[in-house]
Amino acid sequence: MKFKNVGYSEYELKSPKTQISVFYPCEKGGILGTGWAWNGQKTTKGVMIKQNLPEWVGKYMAWFQMPVYVNGKVTKEKLIPAIFSHGMGSNRTMNSILLSALASKGCMVFSIDHTDGSCSHYLEDGNDKFYSPVPEDDFFPLKRRD
Repeated sequence: MKFKNVGYSEYELKSPKTQISVFYPCEKGGILGTGWAWNGQKTTKGVMIKQNLPEWVGKYMAWFQMPVYVNGKVTKEKLIPAIFSHGMGSNRTMNSILLSALASKGCMVFSIDHTDGSCSHYLEDGNDKFYSPVPEDDFFPLKRRD
């Protein structure tokens, strides 16, 4: 079965407070298109911090649109579940082309924003948080014995 239309929905877990985007095969219909940077210039600001670029460079990225049906009706076909974890300084919608491609082939893809500082922008207790590099010691807590 070949799917062409991709639906998109957003959810929020209460504990721990985490935002999730879901990409899935859907029937045609509904609102087509939504913002790629889920929180506009706040999201692109985090991307620019990670890339060590001036904030104004990301200003126009906030206008990019994802060609998905917002809250589209899920197809009745059997779906393959997939979980996507973004990379350092990224977010749940940054790889929307890949996620949409997977959904168009029959996957229901759950893409989750991390709240450990690796996400370009996230909310913590209602406050904006931006990408912050994790200290190397947190990655390598074990010390080599000589």
